Amino acid sequence: MRWFLAPLLVFAPAQDPSASDMLQSLRDRAEKARTIRIEFSLDFAGERVAGTTKAKGPDRWSIEFTAAGEGGRMVCDGRKIVRTGKWDERRKRISIAAVGEDIRRSVATSFLLPVLSAMGALEDGERIDPAGVKDGGTETVDGRKLRVIEYTISALKSVSFGRESIQVRLFVDPSNGAPVKREIRIWNQQVVETVTAFALDEEMPDSDFSFQSRRGLARAACGQVARSVELYARFTGRHPETPEDLVRRPERLEPEVFWPDGGFVLGAVPKDPWGNAFELRRGALVCLGADGKPGGAGDAEDIAIELPAPSRRPVGAPTERLQRHYSARVRVHLLAAAVRAFHETYGEMPGRKSILWEKPAWAEVWPEGGWCPLGKVPDDPWGEPYRIVSDETWVRVQVRDPRSRRLTPKMLTEEERRRIEEIWQPRFSDAERKEIAGLMDRLSEDDLEIRDAAEAELRRFGPGVAALIEERLKTERDADARARMNQIVQSFPRAKPVWLVELAGLSTIVGSRDGVDMTPEERNALGTLKT
Repeated sequence: MRWFLAPLLVFAPAQDPSASDMLQSLRDRAEKARTIRIEFSLDFAGERVAGTTKAKGPDRWSIEFTAAGEGGRMVCDGRKIVRTGKWDERRKRISIAAVGEDIRRSVATSFLLPVLSAMGALEDGERIDPAGVKDGGTETVDGRKLRVIEYTISALKSVSFGRESIQVRLFVDPSNGAPVKREIRIWNQQVVETVTAFALDEEMPDSDFSFQSRRGLARAACGQVARSVELYARFTGRHPETPEDLVRRPERLEPEVFWPDGGFVLGAVPKDPWGNAFELRRGALVCLGADGKPGGAGDAEDIAIELPAPSRRPVGAPTERLQRHYSARVRVHLLAAAVRAFHETYGEMPGRKSILWEKPAWAEVWPEGGWCPLGKVPDDPWGEPYRIVSDETWVRVQVRDPRSRRLTPKMLTEEERRRIEEIWQPRFSDAERKEIAGLMDRLSEDDLEIRDAAEAELRRFGPGVAALIEERLKTERDADARARMNQIVQSFPRAKPVWLVELAGLSTIVGSRDGVDMTPEERNALGTLKT
């Protein structure tokens, strides 16, 4: 094990200092240190938790833990708290300063204390202090002679440890005053906390407590562009060939296929933080990282977001009201994606709509043009600005009046439905149909590798290929080929047509309140609007 303590804070050897003096000295040093870092493990009832707590000054801190293969991290930059991974979040505002204090006080209580504090599990102002401190003599651990300090801590009112006090034995290295181990008796069972690193006043850059990074920005921006690509594929039935296809209608797109007002982006296609365009590859959107080259490590490592296979079935909007409705749906999707990318980058919801295009003073990283390059909230198809209603943990995106603008399947005329279903048929070019026919021929080859490769290629064409396979099944005689074809068809989910699913509400909520205060129709359609 490694044991760290800044030289100027080394506990000065003394002639048999009293147990209470030693404990108080340890507490004082932890509370007065500019920085503190504690790495520990906790064993209880056969389970192990590994954790790290760090604090700088009164309001910068981080808590990390790993248990049963899962972990979580909470970090505070002095302004806000950001959680990632597994946390038992309570509906309670957390005091930034109180958690920082509890990290320092944990040297004399328990390393679980700051975790409970950060979870909001403690009552306001609830603190525990050692009582009945006494000398526990000395014990040898791993060949080192350690001082033992015995004391009790009162059970927390907000945590069910029973009414009795908790017995604690703290093992301290007398040569430097560093805590080594702690034994805690709870419910007639023993919890063992082992310190694997303890450092006071070491240098810690503020970036250790920052959630923002260029790589995080790149990941969020890539996700925002990927959402645009998914929407393009969702409505046109195919993937764009280049990112610019998201901005303006490609000439190859048939005239009857729906195209939203403004395209599938909010003004422009975002670039990565290093000024490079995102790359579209078969089945993925890729950011090449800081060096703009494939591969790499750290900031230069590639980021790839897998894209779902296109359906090959386009959505049509044969009337003006359908064009308006679908255009509004796309814009709500895009604005929700911008909100989620903002949240992923900064760990908080945009408190006001203008922050999506006006860089705040506290932002360390920022996408070129902002999260909404339009520089304003766009107007909906009825000439009114979309609403972006903000709260601390959620944001609602909607047209001005979702209820009055709603268009449902029951409201369609027979002619509208007939034309939509006509446009919805699978579309493949002559070259693609020839390629698919050749792949189906290979399913009856003797060579297993050839059959497997052909099956994999057919699956990459997406659900739309099922119609061509079903047509081939009417005449296919090879048993193995038929079995593989049936497996391919069955592997594609029998989902409702996109044109039908998108005839839903014009409002969505991004955040922890997803689905709250929405009409039944809007709530049912929320799954298609989540980003």
